[in-house]
Amino acid sequence: MSLRIIHGVDPNYALEREKPLGEGGYGKVYKVRRKSDGKLLACKTMKLDIKHAHSIEMEVKALLKLAGCRNIVQWMPDVVFDAEDKMFRLHMEYYPDGDLESLIQSHARGDHLVPKDTVTQVFCCLAMALLDCHSRGVCHRDIKPANVLLSHKIWNGQQITVAYLADFGIVKFSEEALTSGVALLTNNEVIGTKYYMAPESIMKGTYSELSDLFSLGCTMYELCNRQMAYVNLDRSKVPPMSRTAVRQYGDRLCPLITRLMQLLPTRRPTTRGLVASLEAYCTSRWKKQKATMLWETLAVVSQVGTEDRVPLAPQPTGMATPPWQPPQAPQQQQQQQQQQTFQLPEELRALQPPPRYQYYPPGQPQPPGPPQQQQHAGVSMLPPALQQARHAHQVHQQRVTTLQQIQMESVRQQYQLQQQSGVGKPP
Repeated sequence: MSLRIIHGVDPNYALEREKPLGEGGYGKVYKVRRKSDGKLLACKTMKLDIKHAHSIEMEVKALLKLAGCRNIVQWMPDVVFDAEDKMFRLHMEYYPDGDLESLIQSHARGDHLVPKDTVTQVFCCLAMALLDCHSRGVCHRDIKPANVLLSHKIWNGQQITVAYLADFGIVKFSEEALTSGVALLTNNEVIGTKYYMAPESIMKGTYSELSDLFSLGCTMYELCNRQMAYVNLDRSKVPPMSRTAVRQYGDRLCPLITRLMQLLPTRRPTTRGLVASLEAYCTSRWKKQKATMLWETLAVVSQVGTEDRVPLAPQPTGMATPPWQPPQAPQQQQQQQQQQTFQLPEELRALQPPPRYQYYPPGQPQPPGPPQQQQHAGVSMLPPALQQARHAHQVHQQRVTTLQQIQMESVRQQYQLQQQSGVGKPP
């Protein structure tokens, strides 16, 4: 994957709207139009600095690894670096219907809950996305409503909601960790959004497939109840679904969400088990033929552009639908994907800090860290402004880490008291 360097205005795209579609700590997202064919796209801009250089490279690598997966944001293989503004630009599909957080907020202001069909469709889409991610050894680690984009389609004369998992800036690659369930990280730093983090991630800094499922459970809980499951780092109990939500969504869907939020990872279903449960739920709710068609439609629609036309109502063939399996690329295509890599240019990689996390298989000793002078190699070559920014970021990071350690210690003590009293233990 090559990097295209520009100076100022990008000749291939025209800014469609000056006001950003969204913004956060990573940067801003703008609506642009591709000049070659007039297609609307979303341009994600990210500032190249010490804090975000590693996240930029990780997100591009994740998008390469997840190319062709279902219900993952579709992006264009065009990575741009603006040498004047020191900004990276990633061009992705434009999803005009906003994100899941906006949908929840729109219903929180009224008396009506999110429709049951919408909740089911979003749940199925995110389960498919996680199954494809985990089958390729990718752990998202920041699943929340703001990172779920939506697109409305027409299927059999009815509107369906297709959800897409976005923002892969803090992903972790480790097939061994996903299959064995062991820790992905070797330190106790907290990664992700605290309101949606699993207990083991808060207390031990460990992440796995089951941690993503806990975050998915918190996201679906918020969609059904119109309020967050947790408002702090306390994970001493599983919040119950409201009576209104149980009446609206039934006694099969709500317990499945509660299972995802179990405090002990071993009590949560696996990603494949979640998909099987949702398939069974859809089959019990609708006729098997309609449930299968809806399931396949959600997967097919998610793999094409938002402006492309697709057959949303496949005709029945009379043959039984084979079991749903994650995408299997041919051997030649897998080799091409392995050879397809992305790295920042050498002059830009000098701005990157060394990787903070490293996975070591069980039983393998951790190698000693590099000498102090090697860790800071190249710092003196940075411009004075970047040196000051690096120092300010390090001071801020130390303060944040201290506060996190205090919060984690408080949560550990509460959790130990709960364990001693028998709360949260399996029967």
